[in-house]
Amino acid sequence: MRTTRHGLTTPALPDDYPDHSAIIVTPVIRQSIQFHGWCIASWLFVHNSLYHYKVHFYPHFEAVAAKANELLLLGASHGRRRDRDDLQLTVREILKKCRRDSSTTRMFIRALDANPHWSNAELLALLDQLRDFGKASNARHIIGFFYNHLPTQYKSCLLYLLSILPPGSKIRRTSLVRRWVAENLISTRHPFTEANRCFDVLVRQGLVLPCDMGPEERVKTCKVDPHVVSFIANMALQENVGRSTGLPPDLASRLSIRDGIQLQQLYDKTLRYTGSQTCWSWRVRNHTSPAMDSRDPSVCMAKFLNSLPASPQWGLVKVLDLEGCSGLNKHIIRNICNKIFQLKYLSLRKTDVIQLPSEISKLQDMETFDIRGTKVRSLSTKMIALQRLVHLLAGHTGHHPSRYKASGSSEPFSTIQMPSGIGSFGSIQVLSSVEVSQTTDVKELDGLGQLLHLRKLSVVIIPCKEANNILSHFLRAIAKLDGCLSSLSVHLQPVEGQQDADAEIKAGDDATISPPSSLESLTINGNIKGILTWLKELHQLSKLTLTRTALKDTDIEFLGKLASLRCIILRHESYTQPSIYLKKKEFHKLEFLVIEDSCISDIHFEHHGASKLRKIVWTSDSIKGLYGIQQVHSLEEIEFNSQCDLRAVKEAISAHPNHPIILKHNGETNSL
Repeated sequence: MRTTRHGLTTPALPDDYPDHSAIIVTPVIRQSIQFHGWCIASWLFVHNSLYHYKVHFYPHFEAVAAKANELLLLGASHGRRRDRDDLQLTVREILKKCRRDSSTTRMFIRALDANPHWSNAELLALLDQLRDFGKASNARHIIGFFYNHLPTQYKSCLLYLLSILPPGSKIRRTSLVRRWVAENLISTRHPFTEANRCFDVLVRQGLVLPCDMGPEERVKTCKVDPHVVSFIANMALQENVGRSTGLPPDLASRLSIRDGIQLQQLYDKTLRYTGSQTCWSWRVRNHTSPAMDSRDPSVCMAKFLNSLPASPQWGLVKVLDLEGCSGLNKHIIRNICNKIFQLKYLSLRKTDVIQLPSEISKLQDMETFDIRGTKVRSLSTKMIALQRLVHLLAGHTGHHPSRYKASGSSEPFSTIQMPSGIGSFGSIQVLSSVEVSQTTDVKELDGLGQLLHLRKLSVVIIPCKEANNILSHFLRAIAKLDGCLSSLSVHLQPVEGQQDADAEIKAGDDATISPPSSLESLTINGNIKGILTWLKELHQLSKLTLTRTALKDTDIEFLGKLASLRCIILRHESYTQPSIYLKKKEFHKLEFLVIEDSCISDIHFEHHGASKLRKIVWTSDSIKGLYGIQQVHSLEEIEFNSQCDLRAVKEAISAHPNHPIILKHNGETNSL
């Protein structure tokens, strides 16, 4: 749904309003006292002595009904007029029943947006279940209606959320999707693709609420509406899944709970085995104990894992998410590998693990291994035994717009050395933050070219005298991944106190240096000379992120000719000049422009330049001008993350015919 606020407001206004008119925006009127209050206010306007006002009420219900009709027209564009009229009448009656609950109304509209092809018979069946003023029961029936139309596997994925997501908290899309697959909730030929599709369906249906969005409006984190939590809790009880296991929430959210009865027995056995009252046992028996409630649950987890008794029931556990746990050490990780050896998903993200034991090779079913944000810098040579590994997530290259201030400072990041025998990881699809340096064996670089399922790759090149040779070997290796590699990140690590390292793609290099034509997303951090010549062959490239690339205006013109580019992100020192020009017939598919470079102070749009641009996100404290913006008729939203005076910029935007939404955040707030 891409309608702007102005587009929603305009139809509500009467046609015969005089020059001296006022618009009063009010909350949704839910009680009679509110209605009487607005009547009194309107009386004051009608009897104003200076101007004669007309007062026009446009109820919130009418706006929602108008939006629903718009969606129905999309779904029934080829149907008979009578059928469309019947549908509109049924939908209007449903909205009347739900009008006192905004979250249920919002869910119904989102579901119509996701699928406007419901039949009138289906919607009439839903209407029969709804009652006036039945807020809780109506929410249950609306959710149940859309839940019952989900595929069976998608229903299981939704119920699984109850087990791992404490009320009101958020979860990352990628973590959730990988856990679904590890739990065998999605069983298709391409499970990760299907799991992502499931996530998108749940969001579109309103069963899962988006929280943080990426630059391309891709949902990155989500939460569950309280009405949906209540519904899936009842469904979980009926199907004997979720928190009916009796495990402490801190424990249940971190490991598999699908076979909860057995795990509850094993949990009790662990408490008896240790002979001590753990944090969880106290928390279960005495919820009001202030001493125990203040203790860190992650410490409890470390103690629990340190005392695991041997049992074949640990084979039931497929997921172990230890992100943020304190007190983990090599002994605990060894204990996990020896006793919970059928894990498919293991996250040690943001823990204090420094080194991995060689026993990690026992986790031969593991598909996802996450050691991001740890101090692990190398992997055991025995890792080669993990032939089912799909996601190897390491290092830390986090980004936040607040780091790109005038100083140009950047937060530290870490990597792991290129794993030995990397070419043998035949199932791997995602490999992040691996280090390529002078000590990297050329054979290991060649091994990258053997990973014919690799979709996403992130490498960091450490500066050395042989940087050009290393880059050439690397590019030749990934050239063999044509048809599979869709996302690539290359970071040239700068040396502290020295001029930024750079490398070069020489024009005389042979055809094996050509990039994988399947690349859709590319991130470059560092000055790689000749990179634009390499880029011109990327006809499917839709997202480009640049940092420290020192581009000139002629380089921007070159980027404007990339045929499929939908999103460009310009970060610290990506561009050397204060003014950026989007010229005529350039960036003709660009929809998202993100600027996080304090050097860029103004943007110029020439006629038909970036004609499909929908959103601008601009993070800088040196914003001065936005010129020609009125010509970008598709613009819907502009977000500023700035402390500077934006009056001149806002004045330019105010003349825009589409009246785009303006969001302004002071300081360091930006959740993209």
